Amino acid sequence: MPDVRLPLAVDMIIDSFSGGTITSMSTYMKNAVLEKHSSDTGDRIFITQRPSINMIEDCSDTVAKVKGRATYYWPTTNAIYMVNDDTIYKGSYGTTIGTITSGVDKCKFLEVGSLLVLIDPQNNEGWTINSGGTLTKITDAQFPSTIAGGGAVLDGYLFLIDDDGIIYHSDLDDATAWTAANFIEAEREPDGGTYCARHYDHIVAMGKGSIEFFYNAGNPVGAVINRRQDVYYNIGVPYQDAIWEDGDDIYFFGRTARGDYGVYLLRNFQIQRISNDTFSSFLTEVYAQNSFYPLLSGFAARGRSFLSLTLHTTPAAISPNYTFVYDSTSNIWSIWETSMSELSGVSGIPVIDWTTSTSSRFGQGILSNGDLITFKGSFDPTDTFNAQDYLENQDDYIAVDYIQPFGTDSSSAITLITRVGHIDNGTNKHKFAHSLEYIGDYTDASQTLTVRYSDTDHITFGSDRTLDLSKRQKLSRLGKYNRRTYELEYSGTEQIRMEALEIGLSGGYV
Repeated sequence: MPDVRLPLAVDMIIDSFSGGTITSMSTYMKNAVLEKHSSDTGDRIFITQRPSINMIEDCSDTVAKVKGRATYYWPTTNAIYMVNDDTIYKGSYGTTIGTITSGVDKCKFLEVGSLLVLIDPQNNEGWTINSGGTLTKITDAQFPSTIAGGGAVLDGYLFLIDDDGIIYHSDLDDATAWTAANFIEAEREPDGGTYCARHYDHIVAMGKGSIEFFYNAGNPVGAVINRRQDVYYNIGVPYQDAIWEDGDDIYFFGRTARGDYGVYLLRNFQIQRISNDTFSSFLTEVYAQNSFYPLLSGFAARGRSFLSLTLHTTPAAISPNYTFVYDSTSNIWSIWETSMSELSGVSGIPVIDWTTSTSSRFGQGILSNGDLITFKGSFDPTDTFNAQDYLENQDDYIAVDYIQPFGTDSSSAITLITRVGHIDNGTNKHKFAHSLEYIGDYTDASQTLTVRYSDTDHITFGSDRTLDLSKRQKLSRLGKYNRRTYELEYSGTEQIRMEALEIGLSGGYV
Protein backbone atom coordinates (compact mmCIF):
# COMPACT_ATOMS: atom_id res chain seq x y z
CA MET A 1 0.00 0.00 0.00
CA PRO A 2 1.25 3.54 -0.71
CA ASP A 3 2.17 5.97 2.04
CA VAL A 4 -0.72 8.12 3.24
CA ARG A 5 -0.78 11.64 4.62
CA LEU A 6 -3.10 12.19 7.58
CA PRO A 7 -4.19 15.84 8.16
CA LEU A 8 -4.11 16.88 11.82
CA ALA A 9 -6.75 19.63 11.67
CA VAL A 10 -10.02 18.02 12.76
CA ASP A 11 -13.43 19.01 14.05
CA MET A 12 -14.70 17.68 17.37
CA ILE A 13 -16.62 14.38 17.30
CA ILE A 14 -18.08 13.17 20.60
CA ASP A 15 -18.67 9.42 20.62
CA SER A 16 -20.12 8.94 24.11
CA PHE A 17 -20.90 10.88 27.26
CA SER A 18 -22.54 10.28 30.61
CA GLY A 19 -23.77 12.58 33.36
CA GLY A 20 -22.30 15.66 31.74
CA THR A 21 -18.88 14.05 31.21
CA ILE A 22 -17.46 13.21 27.78
CA THR A 23 -16.23 9.62 27.94
CA SER A 24 -15.00 9.09 24.37
CA MET A 25 -14.00 11.32 21.47
CA SER A 26 -12.69 9.95 18.20
CA THR A 27 -11.44 13.33 16.98
CA TYR A 28 -10.80 16.59 18.77
CA MET A 29 -8.23 19.30 19.33
CA LYS A 30 -7.23 20.90 22.63
CA ASN A 31 -5.76 24.39 22.89
CA ALA A 32 -5.54 24.59 19.11
CA VAL A 33 -6.31 27.08 16.38
CA LEU A 34 -6.05 26.64 12.63
CA GLU A 35 -3.91 28.60 10.21
CA LYS A 36 -4.01 28.54 6.41
CA HIS A 37 -0.80 29.14 4.47
CA SER A 38 -0.25 29.22 0.73
CA SER A 39 2.38 27.03 -0.86
CA ASP A 40 3.47 25.83 -4.26
CA THR A 41 0.84 23.08 -4.02
CA GLY A 42 -2.02 25.30 -2.86
CA ASP A 43 -3.39 26.23 0.55
CA ARG A 44 -2.19 24.10 3.45
CA ILE A 45 -3.92 23.88 6.85
CA PHE A 46 -1.84 23.85 10.04
CA ILE A 47 -2.77 23.68 13.69
CA THR A 48 -0.91 25.71 16.28
CA GLN A 49 -1.23 26.64 19.93
CA ARG A 50 -4.12 28.87 20.93
CA PRO A 51 -3.33 32.50 21.85
CA SER A 52 -1.55 32.78 25.16
CA ILE A 53 -3.38 34.03 28.23
CA ASN A 54 -1.86 36.84 30.21
CA MET A 55 -3.44 37.14 33.64
CA ILE A 56 -3.34 40.84 34.40
CA GLU A 57 -5.04 40.83 37.78
CA ASP A 58 -5.75 38.18 40.38
CA CYS A 59 -8.83 39.59 42.08
CA SER A 60 -8.22 37.47 45.19
CA ASP A 61 -5.13 39.58 45.91
CA THR A 62 -7.38 42.60 46.48
CA VAL A 63 -10.98 41.51 47.11
CA ALA A 64 -12.76 38.45 48.45
CA LYS A 65 -15.45 38.43 45.76
CA VAL A 66 -15.23 35.69 43.10
CA LYS A 67 -18.18 36.38 40.78
CA GLY A 68 -17.13 38.11 37.59
CA ARG A 69 -20.22 39.52 35.83
CA ALA A 70 -19.25 42.14 33.23
CA THR A 71 -16.49 44.35 31.87
CA TYR A 72 -16.45 47.33 29.49
CA TYR A 73 -14.10 50.00 28.18
CA TRP A 74 -15.60 53.52 28.23
CA PRO A 75 -13.73 55.99 25.97
CA THR A 76 -15.26 58.97 27.77
CA THR A 77 -13.10 58.28 30.82
CA ASN A 78 -10.44 56.18 29.07
CA ALA A 79 -11.10 53.49 31.66
CA ILE A 80 -12.16 49.86 31.99
CA TYR A 81 -15.06 48.97 34.30
CA MET A 82 -15.70 45.58 35.89
CA VAL A 83 -18.58 44.09 37.87
CA ASN A 84 -17.67 41.48 40.48
CA ASP A 85 -20.65 40.28 42.55
CA ASP A 86 -22.15 43.48 44.01
CA THR A 87 -19.36 45.96 43.25
CA ILE A 88 -18.36 48.04 40.23
CA TYR A 89 -14.65 48.75 39.81
CA LYS A 90 -12.78 51.16 37.55
CA GLY A 91 -9.43 50.26 36.04
CA SER A 92 -8.47 47.70 38.67
CA TYR A 93 -9.79 46.14 41.83
CA GLY A 94 -8.09 48.93 43.73
CA THR A 95 -10.68 51.54 42.70
CA THR A 96 -14.37 51.10 43.62
CA ILE A 97 -17.13 53.02 41.85
CA GLY A 98 -20.01 51.78 43.99
CA THR A 99 -22.17 48.90 45.15
CA ILE A 100 -25.18 47.30 43.45
CA THR A 101 -27.28 44.28 44.44
CA SER A 102 -25.37 41.03 44.89
CA GLY A 103 -25.56 38.53 42.03
CA VAL A 104 -23.74 36.12 39.75
CA ASP A 105 -25.57 36.38 36.39
CA LYS A 106 -24.09 38.41 33.56
CA CYS A 107 -24.71 42.16 33.47
CA LYS A 108 -24.43 44.41 30.43
CA PHE A 109 -22.85 47.83 29.95
CA LEU A 110 -24.26 50.23 27.35
CA GLU A 111 -23.60 53.87 26.45
CA VAL A 112 -26.65 56.15 26.34
CA GLY A 113 -26.14 59.88 25.84
CA SER A 114 -23.40 61.03 28.20
CA LEU A 115 -23.83 58.15 30.64
CA LEU A 116 -22.54 54.61 30.99
CA VAL A 117 -25.48 52.34 31.82
CA LEU A 118 -25.32 48.98 33.60
CA ILE A 119 -28.25 46.59 33.23
CA ASP A 120 -28.56 43.86 35.90
CA PRO A 121 -31.26 41.38 34.77
CA GLN A 122 -30.82 39.10 37.78
CA ASN A 123 -31.98 41.87 40.13
CA ASN A 124 -34.19 43.75 37.64
CA GLU A 125 -32.16 46.92 38.07
CA GLY A 126 -30.49 49.57 35.96
CA TRP A 127 -27.68 51.88 37.01
CA THR A 128 -25.92 54.87 35.47
CA ILE A 129 -22.35 56.08 35.85
CA ASN A 130 -21.35 59.60 34.87
CA SER A 131 -17.89 60.70 33.82
CA GLY A 132 -17.20 61.88 37.34
CA GLY A 133 -17.72 58.37 38.72
CA THR A 134 -21.12 58.83 40.37
CA LEU A 135 -23.22 55.65 40.44
CA THR A 136 -26.99 56.18 40.40
CA LYS A 137 -29.83 53.68 40.33
CA ILE A 138 -32.55 54.20 37.69
CA THR A 139 -35.72 54.82 39.72
CA ASP A 140 -38.23 56.01 37.11
CA ALA A 141 -41.60 54.42 37.91
CA GLN A 142 -41.97 53.28 34.27
CA PHE A 143 -38.65 51.44 34.23
CA PRO A 144 -39.44 47.73 33.54
CA SER A 145 -40.23 45.86 36.76
CA THR A 146 -38.71 42.67 35.36
CA ILE A 147 -35.81 42.50 32.93
CA ALA A 148 -34.72 39.59 30.80
CA GLY A 149 -31.19 39.49 29.42
CA GLY A 150 -29.32 41.92 27.27
CA GLY A 151 -30.32 45.41 26.22
CA ALA A 152 -29.66 47.50 23.14
CA VAL A 153 -29.20 51.09 22.05
CA LEU A 154 -30.71 52.14 18.72
CA ASP A 155 -30.91 55.74 17.49
CA GLY A 156 -30.43 57.10 21.01
CA TYR A 157 -33.06 54.92 22.72
CA LEU A 158 -32.26 52.21 25.29
CA PHE A 159 -34.33 49.06 24.66
CA LEU A 160 -35.01 46.32 27.23
CA ILE A 161 -37.23 43.25 27.14
CA ASP A 162 -39.03 41.79 30.15
CA ASP A 163 -39.87 38.22 31.07
CA ASP A 164 -43.27 38.51 29.35
CA GLY A 165 -41.74 39.51 26.02
CA ILE A 166 -42.63 43.21 26.20
CA ILE A 167 -40.03 45.56 24.73
CA TYR A 168 -39.67 48.91 26.49
CA HIS A 169 -37.54 51.87 25.51
CA SER A 170 -36.26 54.95 27.29
CA ASP A 171 -36.73 58.53 26.24
CA LEU A 172 -34.32 59.81 23.61
CA ASP A 173 -30.71 59.96 24.88
CA ASP A 174 -31.85 59.55 28.48
CA ALA A 175 -31.63 56.14 30.14
CA THR A 176 -33.09 57.53 33.36
CA ALA A 177 -36.43 58.62 31.82
CA TRP A 178 -39.12 56.17 30.69
CA THR A 179 -42.57 56.98 29.30
CA ALA A 180 -45.49 54.68 30.09
CA ALA A 181 -46.66 54.27 26.48
CA ASN A 182 -43.23 53.43 25.05
CA PHE A 183 -43.55 49.66 24.70
CA ILE A 184 -44.47 46.97 22.18
CA GLU A 185 -45.00 43.24 22.68
CA ALA A 186 -43.11 40.50 20.89
CA GLU A 187 -46.25 38.41 20.61
CA ARG A 188 -46.01 36.03 17.66
CA GLU A 189 -45.50 33.27 20.21
CA PRO A 190 -46.63 33.26 23.87
CA ASP A 191 -43.09 32.39 24.96
CA GLY A 192 -42.01 35.41 26.99
CA GLY A 193 -38.70 37.20 26.63
CA THR A 194 -35.14 35.96 27.12
CA TYR A 195 -32.85 38.55 25.54
CA CYS A 196 -32.88 41.84 23.66
CA ALA A 197 -30.07 42.88 21.31
CA ARG A 198 -29.27 45.06 18.33
CA HIS A 199 -28.80 43.44 14.92
CA TYR A 200 -27.68 45.99 12.33
CA ASP A 201 -30.32 48.75 12.51
CA HIS A 202 -32.91 46.49 14.13
CA ILE A 203 -33.88 45.34 17.60
CA VAL A 204 -34.00 41.55 17.90
CA ALA A 205 -36.27 40.07 20.55
CA MET A 206 -35.39 36.54 21.62
CA GLY A 207 -37.93 34.44 23.46
CA LYS A 208 -37.96 30.88 24.70
CA GLY A 209 -39.58 29.74 21.46
CA SER A 210 -39.11 32.46 18.84
CA ILE A 211 -36.97 35.27 17.45
CA GLU A 212 -38.52 38.49 16.11
CA PHE A 213 -37.15 41.71 14.60
CA PHE A 214 -38.21 45.34 15.00
CA TYR A 215 -37.20 48.52 13.19
CA ASN A 216 -37.38 52.23 14.05
CA ALA A 217 -40.58 53.43 12.40
CA GLY A 218 -40.40 56.87 14.02
CA ASN A 219 -43.83 56.51 15.60
CA PRO A 220 -44.73 59.78 17.41
CA VAL A 221 -46.83 58.01 20.05
CA GLY A 222 -46.08 54.76 21.85
CA ALA A 223 -43.10 52.63 20.88
CA VAL A 224 -40.95 54.08 18.11
CA ILE A 225 -40.41 50.57 16.68
CA ASN A 226 -42.60 48.30 14.56
CA ARG A 227 -42.36 44.57 14.01
CA ARG A 228 -40.97 43.25 10.74
CA GLN A 229 -43.49 40.85 9.24
CA ASP A 230 -41.09 39.20 6.78
CA VAL A 231 -38.44 37.85 9.16
CA TYR A 232 -39.21 35.43 11.99
CA TYR A 233 -37.67 32.25 13.42
CA ASN A 234 -39.27 29.44 15.35
CA ILE A 235 -36.11 28.84 17.38
CA GLY A 236 -36.07 29.53 21.08
CA VAL A 237 -33.38 30.98 23.35
CA PRO A 238 -33.80 29.32 26.76
CA TYR A 239 -31.04 30.94 28.79
CA GLN A 240 -30.07 34.62 28.90
CA ASP A 241 -26.42 34.04 29.85
CA ALA A 242 -25.86 31.87 26.76
CA ILE A 243 -25.70 34.69 24.19
CA TRP A 244 -22.74 36.63 22.85
CA GLU A 245 -22.87 39.67 20.60
CA ASP A 246 -19.87 40.15 18.34
CA GLY A 247 -20.74 43.35 16.52
CA ASP A 248 -23.75 42.52 14.37
CA ASP A 249 -23.17 38.78 14.73
CA ILE A 250 -25.14 37.18 17.57
CA TYR A 251 -24.19 33.72 18.82
CA PHE A 252 -26.69 31.92 21.05
CA PHE A 253 -27.59 28.62 22.65
CA GLY A 254 -30.89 27.74 20.99
CA ARG A 255 -33.70 25.23 21.02
CA THR A 256 -35.68 23.92 18.06
CA ALA A 257 -39.40 23.25 18.20
CA ARG A 258 -38.51 19.54 18.42
CA GLY A 259 -36.64 20.10 21.67
CA ASP A 260 -33.07 19.78 20.33
CA TYR A 261 -30.43 22.21 21.59
CA GLY A 262 -27.37 23.59 19.84
CA VAL A 263 -25.27 26.68 19.23
CA TYR A 264 -26.48 29.08 16.54
CA LEU A 265 -25.23 32.15 14.74
CA LEU A 266 -27.50 35.02 13.65
CA ARG A 267 -25.79 36.84 10.77
CA ASN A 268 -27.37 39.07 8.13
CA PHE A 269 -30.84 38.15 9.48
CA GLN A 270 -30.09 34.48 8.72
CA ILE A 271 -29.65 31.76 11.35
CA GLN A 272 -27.36 28.75 11.06
CA ARG A 273 -26.43 26.07 13.55
CA ILE A 274 -22.68 25.99 14.17
CA SER A 275 -22.50 23.02 16.56
CA ASN A 276 -22.19 19.72 14.73
CA ASP A 277 -24.55 16.79 15.35
CA THR A 278 -22.54 15.05 18.06
CA PHE A 279 -21.83 18.29 19.93
CA SER A 280 -25.50 19.29 19.70
CA SER A 281 -26.55 15.91 21.08
CA PHE A 282 -24.15 16.35 23.99
CA LEU A 283 -25.45 19.87 24.71
CA THR A 284 -29.06 18.66 24.59
CA GLU A 285 -28.33 15.92 27.10
CA VAL A 286 -26.32 18.00 29.58
CA TYR A 287 -28.72 20.96 29.56
CA ALA A 288 -32.06 19.13 29.50
CA GLN A 289 -31.20 16.21 31.79
CA ASN A 290 -27.96 16.85 33.69
CA SER A 291 -28.55 20.44 34.90
CA PHE A 292 -25.51 21.94 33.25
CA TYR A 293 -25.75 25.57 32.19
CA PRO A 294 -24.13 26.98 29.04
CA LEU A 295 -22.33 30.31 29.32
CA LEU A 296 -21.45 32.07 26.05
CA SER A 297 -18.93 34.83 25.65
CA GLY A 298 -16.15 35.56 23.22
CA PHE A 299 -13.05 37.55 22.41
CA ALA A 300 -10.76 38.62 19.60
CA ALA A 301 -7.18 37.40 19.26
CA ARG A 302 -4.73 37.02 16.39
CA GLY A 303 -6.98 38.88 13.99
CA ARG A 304 -10.07 36.74 14.41
CA SER A 305 -13.05 36.23 16.70
CA PHE A 306 -13.54 33.26 19.00
CA LEU A 307 -16.75 32.13 20.67
CA SER A 308 -16.35 30.66 24.16
CA LEU A 309 -18.90 28.19 25.55
CA THR A 310 -18.35 27.15 29.16
CA LEU A 311 -20.54 24.45 30.71
CA HIS A 312 -20.99 24.84 34.43
CA THR A 313 -23.06 23.68 37.37
CA THR A 314 -24.23 25.54 40.50
CA PRO A 315 -25.42 28.83 38.99
CA ALA A 316 -24.79 30.69 42.26
CA ALA A 317 -21.08 29.95 42.05
CA ILE A 318 -20.37 29.00 38.41
CA SER A 319 -18.23 25.90 38.73
CA PRO A 320 -16.93 25.30 35.19
CA ASN A 321 -16.73 21.85 33.69
CA TYR A 322 -15.58 22.39 30.08
CA THR A 323 -14.70 25.36 27.90
CA PHE A 324 -15.35 24.82 24.19
CA VAL A 325 -14.11 27.44 21.73
CA TYR A 326 -15.41 28.06 18.22
CA ASP A 327 -13.00 29.60 15.72
CA SER A 328 -15.05 31.88 13.46
CA THR A 329 -12.41 31.67 10.72
CA SER A 330 -12.12 27.89 10.46
CA ASN A 331 -15.65 27.08 11.79
CA ILE A 332 -14.17 24.38 14.01
CA TRP A 333 -14.64 23.72 17.74
CA SER A 334 -11.88 22.74 20.12
CA ILE A 335 -11.44 22.41 23.88
CA TRP A 336 -9.41 25.08 25.68
CA GLU A 337 -7.93 24.89 29.14
CA THR A 338 -4.99 26.20 31.11
CA SER A 339 -2.81 24.79 33.85
CA MET A 340 -2.00 28.17 35.41
CA SER A 341 -1.92 27.70 39.17
CA GLU A 342 -2.86 31.36 39.69
CA LEU A 343 -6.30 30.77 38.16
CA SER A 344 -7.44 29.01 41.31
CA GLY A 345 -10.94 27.64 41.61
CA VAL A 346 -11.62 27.34 37.87
CA SER A 347 -11.13 24.76 35.16
CA GLY A 348 -11.24 25.45 31.48
CA ILE A 349 -11.12 29.15 30.62
CA PRO A 350 -14.52 30.45 31.81
CA VAL A 351 -14.68 33.87 30.14
CA ILE A 352 -17.75 35.73 31.41
CA ASP A 353 -17.35 38.91 29.39
CA TRP A 354 -14.91 40.72 27.15
CA THR A 355 -14.45 44.45 26.76
CA THR A 356 -16.44 46.09 24.01
CA SER A 357 -16.45 49.79 23.28
CA THR A 358 -17.23 52.39 20.66
CA SER A 359 -13.51 52.84 19.96
CA SER A 360 -10.74 50.43 19.05
CA ARG A 361 -8.83 49.17 22.09
CA PHE A 362 -6.93 46.07 23.11
CA GLY A 363 -9.34 43.62 24.72
CA GLN A 364 -9.58 42.48 28.31
CA GLY A 365 -11.74 39.71 29.78
CA ILE A 366 -13.18 38.83 33.15
CA LEU A 367 -13.41 35.20 34.29
CA SER A 368 -16.03 33.55 36.47
CA ASN A 369 -13.79 33.94 39.53
CA GLY A 370 -13.26 37.65 38.83
CA ASP A 371 -9.70 37.37 37.52
CA LEU A 372 -8.80 39.65 34.60
CA ILE A 373 -7.00 38.37 31.49
CA THR A 374 -5.88 39.36 28.04
CA PHE A 375 -4.72 37.23 25.13
CA LYS A 376 -1.22 38.03 23.96
CA GLY A 377 -0.60 38.81 20.32
CA SER A 378 2.88 37.29 20.34
CA PHE A 379 3.53 33.67 19.36
CA ASP A 380 4.69 32.67 22.80
CA PRO A 381 3.19 29.28 23.74
CA THR A 382 2.98 29.99 27.46
CA ASP A 383 0.25 31.42 29.65
CA THR A 384 1.68 34.08 31.93
CA PHE A 385 0.99 35.76 35.23
CA ASN A 386 2.98 38.77 34.17
CA ALA A 387 0.66 41.76 34.19
CA GLN A 388 3.11 44.46 35.13
CA ASP A 389 5.58 43.88 32.29
CA TYR A 390 2.80 43.36 29.77
CA LEU A 391 0.67 46.40 30.59
CA GLU A 392 3.65 48.71 30.64
CA ASN A 393 4.00 47.99 26.92
CA GLN A 394 0.39 49.02 26.22
CA ASP A 395 0.95 52.76 26.56
CA ASP A 396 -1.91 53.59 24.20
CA TYR A 397 -4.37 51.60 26.27
CA ILE A 398 -3.57 51.28 29.97
CA ALA A 399 -2.72 54.25 32.13
CA VAL A 400 0.14 53.93 34.58
CA ASP A 401 -2.14 53.94 37.62
CA TYR A 402 -3.80 50.74 36.39
CA ILE A 403 -0.60 48.70 36.65
CA GLN A 404 -0.61 46.44 39.67
CA PRO A 405 2.60 45.01 41.21
CA PHE A 406 1.80 41.31 41.40
CA GLY A 407 5.14 40.03 42.56
CA THR A 408 7.08 37.26 40.84
CA ASP A 409 6.16 36.54 37.23
CA SER A 410 5.26 32.98 36.34
CA SER A 411 4.30 31.05 33.24
CA SER A 412 2.68 27.77 32.24
CA ALA A 413 3.19 25.91 28.98
CA ILE A 414 0.19 25.47 26.69
CA THR A 415 -0.50 21.80 26.04
CA LEU A 416 -1.54 21.28 22.41
CA ILE A 417 -3.34 18.01 21.60
CA THR A 418 -4.89 16.71 18.42
CA ARG A 419 -6.61 13.36 18.05
CA VAL A 420 -7.46 11.90 14.64
CA GLY A 421 -9.63 8.80 14.76
CA HIS A 422 -11.51 6.16 12.78
CA ILE A 423 -8.61 5.79 10.35
CA ASP A 424 -9.02 2.69 8.19
CA ASN A 425 -7.37 3.91 4.96
CA GLY A 426 -10.36 2.90 2.91
CA THR A 427 -10.44 -0.76 3.86
CA ASN A 428 -11.26 -2.80 6.95
CA LYS A 429 -8.51 -5.29 6.14
CA HIS A 430 -5.36 -5.53 8.25
CA LYS A 431 -2.77 -2.81 7.63
CA PHE A 432 0.81 -2.70 8.89
CA ALA A 433 2.18 0.74 9.77
CA HIS A 434 5.91 0.43 9.32
CA SER A 435 6.75 4.16 9.72
CA LEU A 436 5.36 7.47 10.94
CA GLU A 437 6.77 10.92 10.17
CA TYR A 438 5.67 14.30 11.48
CA ILE A 439 4.95 16.98 8.84
CA GLY A 440 5.15 20.57 10.04
CA ASP A 441 7.48 23.15 11.54
CA TYR A 442 10.75 22.09 13.06
CA THR A 443 11.99 23.82 16.20
CA ASP A 444 15.26 25.62 16.87
CA ALA A 445 15.97 23.81 20.12
CA SER A 446 15.19 20.22 21.04
CA GLN A 447 11.44 19.86 21.72
CA THR A 448 9.44 16.69 22.34
CA LEU A 449 6.34 15.64 20.42
CA THR A 450 4.52 12.70 22.03
CA VAL A 451 2.74 10.23 19.74
CA ARG A 452 0.29 7.59 20.93
CA TYR A 453 -2.31 5.46 19.20
CA SER A 454 -5.30 3.24 19.93
CA ASP A 455 -6.73 0.41 17.88
CA THR A 456 -9.74 -0.09 20.16
CA ASP A 457 -11.98 2.49 21.82
CA HIS A 458 -10.29 5.97 21.71
CA ILE A 459 -9.84 5.59 25.47
CA THR A 460 -7.10 2.98 25.87
CA PHE A 461 -3.87 4.07 24.20
CA GLY A 462 -0.59 2.23 23.93
CA SER A 463 2.77 3.38 25.24
CA ASP A 464 3.90 6.88 24.35
CA ARG A 465 6.45 7.32 21.58
CA THR A 466 8.39 10.55 21.11
CA LEU A 467 9.92 12.59 18.32
CA ASP A 468 12.48 15.39 18.60
CA LEU A 469 11.02 18.30 16.61
CA SER A 470 14.39 19.94 16.08
CA LYS A 471 15.30 17.27 13.52
CA ARG A 472 13.69 15.02 10.96
CA GLN A 473 12.84 11.68 12.57
CA LYS A 474 10.58 8.72 11.93
CA LEU A 475 8.94 6.18 14.21
CA SER A 476 8.96 2.57 13.05
CA ARG A 477 7.34 -0.76 13.92
CA LEU A 478 3.86 0.65 14.64
CA GLY A 479 2.00 -2.65 14.39
CA LYS A 480 -1.08 -4.00 12.71
CA TYR A 481 -4.56 -2.47 12.77
CA ASN A 482 -7.96 -2.39 11.11
CA ARG A 483 -9.01 1.03 12.42
CA ARG A 484 -6.72 3.34 14.33
CA THR A 485 -6.77 6.61 16.29
CA TYR A 486 -3.63 8.74 16.55
CA GLU A 487 -3.07 11.35 19.24
CA LEU A 488 -0.27 13.93 19.33
CA GLU A 489 0.66 16.05 22.35
CA TYR A 490 3.09 18.94 22.60
CA SER A 491 3.93 21.23 25.53
CA GLY A 492 7.16 22.77 24.32
CA THR A 493 8.53 26.27 24.70
CA GLU A 494 8.47 27.08 20.97
CA GLN A 495 5.42 27.80 18.82
CA ILE A 496 4.88 25.05 16.26
CA ARG A 497 2.60 24.56 13.29
CA MET A 498 1.62 20.94 12.67
CA GLU A 499 0.14 19.89 9.36
CA ALA A 500 0.00 16.10 9.04
CA LEU A 501 1.35 12.68 9.79
CA GLU A 502 2.82 10.67 6.94
CA ILE A 503 2.20 6.96 7.51
CA GLY A 504 4.10 4.25 5.67
CA LEU A 505 1.77 1.28 5.13
CA SER A 506 1.91 -2.23 3.89
CA GLY A 507 -0.68 -4.97 3.89
CA GLY A 508 -4.34 -4.67 3.11
CA TYR A 509 -4.99 -8.27 3.99
CA VAL A 510 -8.09 -9.99 5.38
